[in-house]
Amino acid sequence: MTAMDAAQGILHHDSYLFLVGLGRKGLPKSIIKQTSNHLDISSEGTSCETCTAMGAIPAYIMGLVEGIKSNKHKSHKSFKHFS
Repeated sequence: MTAMDAAQGILHHDSYLFLVGLGRKGLPKSIIKQTSNHLDISSEGTSCETCTAMGAIPAYIMGLVEGIKSNKHKSHKSFKHFS
């Protein structure tokens, strides 16, 4: 899943639960195995401090949502984004 996938889903009234792992080890592998999607907000495997990730995820995705909504006449692919 990409941030753009999430933004498009939000525009279609989909909802999401994002689990953010704490510390250097992140989420336990047992939880990761149970998920059908994975979002890397950096799209490059870059680790972030937990509080940074928790702020970046909604801010970035909602920025994409607002950008799509304000540019309906343009293709969303023209946005520069990580994912």
